[in-house]
Amino acid sequence: MDLRTSVETLRGGDWFYKWTAKGDSVHRRWVWIDTKDYLLVWSNYETYSPHFCGNVRLDHICQVTSHDLSSMDENGLPKTYYVLLIKTRKRVLQLATELKYKCDAWFEALNNVMRFIHRNDMTKGALIPD
Repeated sequence: MDLRTSVETLRGGDWFYKWTAKGDSVHRRWVWIDTKDYLLVWSNYETYSPHFCGNVRLDHICQVTSHDLSSMDENGLPKTYYVLLIKTRKRVLQLATELKYKCDAWFEALNNVMRFIHRNDMTKGALIPD
């Protein structure tokens, strides 16, 4: 996936399960990147306004990893969640989905954007490629 596709994927937004900062509960959240303010943003409803939403500055993200989380559903059937771990110096943001392809796409897109940000000067406003 190239940088343009990565930015479009993340800017488009999607629904994920997000753990609270303490990790004691999970809520469904709309997640996207704000390319103007360089933020990874989440909200409890589908929006693209970063106001009154949680966020992490993209340049504060140190590492993005993924793993599978298996459990049993209420009927005793196996269920797998695909989890993105987004690490900053202060916390680990955990986002999960039941769709492997979505987790893989966001994992690749986030890592592409992070490589670009850490390699370039963000003050030039070049997150959106020409």
